[in-house]
Amino acid sequence: MTNLNGGYINPQDRPSGFDDGDDGFGSKKQKTLEDWKREQQERRHLYENAPPPEHISQAPKCIECQVNIEMDPVMDDIFKLKVCKSCVKQHPEKYSLLTKTECKEDYFLTDPELNDPELFHKMEKPNPHSGTFARMQLFVRCEVERFAFKKWGSEEGLDKEWHRREEGKSQRREKKYQQEMLKMRMKTRAQEFTTRLKERKHGKAHVHNFSAPIDGGTNDDGYQVLRRRCIDCGLETEEVSI
Repeated sequence: MTNLNGGYINPQDRPSGFDDGDDGFGSKKQKTLEDWKREQQERRHLYENAPPPEHISQAPKCIECQVNIEMDPVMDDIFKLKVCKSCVKQHPEKYSLLTKTECKEDYFLTDPELNDPELFHKMEKPNPHSGTFARMQLFVRCEVERFAFKKWGSEEGLDKEWHRREEGKSQRREKKYQQEMLKMRMKTRAQEFTTRLKERKHGKAHVHNFSAPIDGGTNDDGYQVLRRRCIDCGLETEEVSI
């Protein structure tokens, strides 16, 4: 029996893996190789973002200023860029964050390209402007521009593609405008033609020429109804004889 300071237990009844400080049961000496590898992997995962080393000369420095050793956590952890916070603020043309919509509209990138983890690092966070609270995706500008310039050949190639698409939009707007104008002209001409036919048949100022009254029987109230019809245009009227 072993005194555990809270009771006694028989060593034969102890579960496997139980560790009370005795090397004979559940200690490191009895761990398998797989258990040891798993613990080492978990330990590396916990300390992969370890603080800078004690010697400043061995610490990684900012790729922009080459002075600061304290990196921006977002740039370092998510986008894998060794840039300090000060340089991130001083260089928004490189390290500002772009939404997925901006990448598609300004750099003409596609969804498969932006969703490829081998091409882009991205940060996801709740979208405050979405009614469904969908998560928004953010990309760093320098990475997006580097891929876009490679895709379109150069920065000038991206500008040419922008002008080409803008010209296409302008041509489509002009074509749509001309189609609407054509419909409006055709409608106006049809109305004018109909008006001319009516004027040719009945004259500009038509005066009804009603026929003699015709007996139309009686209505629901028992009054006699008289009907008249225009001989020229066919308009019919009903008169109640009281």
